[in-house]
Amino acid sequence: LLDGINDTATYTDIAAIDGATNYTICVWAKRTAATALLEGLVGKCSTSTWLNSGTLGSGVSGAPNSAADKMTLWFDSSANWTNANMPAATIVNGEWHHYAFTYDGSGVTDADKVKGYWDGAAQTLSFGTLAIPATLPNSGTDPFRIGAYNVSGLNYGQFDIGAVKAWNATLTAAECYNEMTSKYPCRTTNLLIWIPGDDGNALKDYFGGNAVTITEAVQAAASPPF
Repeated sequence: LLDGINDTATYTDIAAIDGATNYTICVWAKRTAATALLEGLVGKCSTSTWLNSGTLGSGVSGAPNSAADKMTLWFDSSANWTNANMPAATIVNGEWHHYAFTYDGSGVTDADKVKGYWDGAAQTLSFGTLAIPATLPNSGTDPFRIGAYNVSGLNYGQFDIGAVKAWNATLTAAECYNEMTSKYPCRTTNLLIWIPGDDGNALKDYFGGNAVTITEAVQAAASPPF
């Protein structure tokens, strides 16, 4: 349970995300309420500059590049700030939903590079003004984080979360659907991190073994509907 004020789970650096040409990130999430800012959910981000490497979050009305309260995959660096956005109807406050984004930097168009799946169903994405890059931004030694992302300072998300998984691979639609149905990773090849979120307040990474520092986040009363 993340309160949107200062709750986070901060993991060690996952260097394999930086500069990656293939990537998938998925999570079960329930937003309890919208906050007044862009909301970070999960991914690798800087602690001091506007730098997010394949970071999942949601925007609000008037957000940069028309994110506008949609579940969003951010690609932010000093040279390029852009995003891929699911339709607004995929965020319903108070409801659990599964979100998955896949990325293949070799794609010709933005729509070739990024695919989005909501509760296992493919979505028509919208994109920021700048092109989706051919590699994920390099955020150096900055951490993988649940609960915040960086917009010239950390913006926090008000979400319940579960079954956080990320891969250095572009999963297929069928694989994304399978991951939705299980808190356990169905695919372990190229898996980078797996945080089921059902271990009290520990929020351990049970695959990569990345150490975690918890800031006030606590286990929610309800779990995702696996």
